[in-house]
Amino acid sequence: MFTVLSIEKRKYKGILGRILRKLPINSLEKTKVEVEDISFLRLRYVSRNGRVNQKKISKILRKVGGEVVYSGDELMTVKPFVPIELRGRLCSNMALEVLSIMEEVPRGMRIGIYDPHGDFTDLSELLLRFTDNLVVVTKNHTAYREEASRLISETGAVLRISRNVYSFEKCHLIVAPEVIREKFMPDPRAVVLTCAEPKVSLCCRVYYKYSFRLPKALDRLRDEDTDTEAFGGALYSLCRVYSIGSLVPFLCVNRFDSQITLSLRKYFEEQFTT
Repeated sequence: MFTVLSIEKRKYKGILGRILRKLPINSLEKTKVEVEDISFLRLRYVSRNGRVNQKKISKILRKVGGEVVYSGDELMTVKPFVPIELRGRLCSNMALEVLSIMEEVPRGMRIGIYDPHGDFTDLSELLLRFTDNLVVVTKNHTAYREEASRLISETGAVLRISRNVYSFEKCHLIVAPEVIREKFMPDPRAVVLTCAEPKVSLCCRVYYKYSFRLPKALDRLRDEDTDTEAFGGALYSLCRVYSIGSLVPFLCVNRFDSQITLSLRKYFEEQFTT
């Protein structure tokens, strides 16, 4: 169970606005949504006097428990749900999509995977379809040694495994389904697709939020003012709607920049084709 919170501030002008601002006429609506295996609470706060009763909202959220999906700009005392798990899949899907739409992946383009815990070993085989220059940085060497052994026997592809993030310094595309917590000096032209803003500064292009379209049946459950990524991430992680993990983003963003799959393809082709 999770809660989707939305806050609507209605603005009234003139005499009516001055009257309403003096009255405690705000409302809080609760609706439980249950569709097949999906269950969540929709909590909608409507402010008619310009004020938001944070204590009232927080009290209900504490009573309900669970994660809170909130996409508004009102400063809340409750920490909103961050779809880290889904982003781990989306960053991988976007990287694979960009590579697949290239006429030919530049031979000089080096690719890396950041997977400290070894939870994404399946990604290495998918990326090796596009390059023979792939390195994985992981602490789980056992999982990746088994994967490397299987790959070389079944496909002949060689997977390089490293413990050191400095192995990324010559990479041009780094796929990081886990949060990057280790400092390294990337190629300034490199692109990092990851699941969250890194905990260290990286002097290259880093993207960690993704836009995609939910299937219509799922999107109908989403409030118009609720972020698709946050809502989809809650369905994926908390309701186990794992089909969402196969969706391909059409846009990746950071605080200052955004890229679509076509613009990333063009960037890689221009930068690394020799």
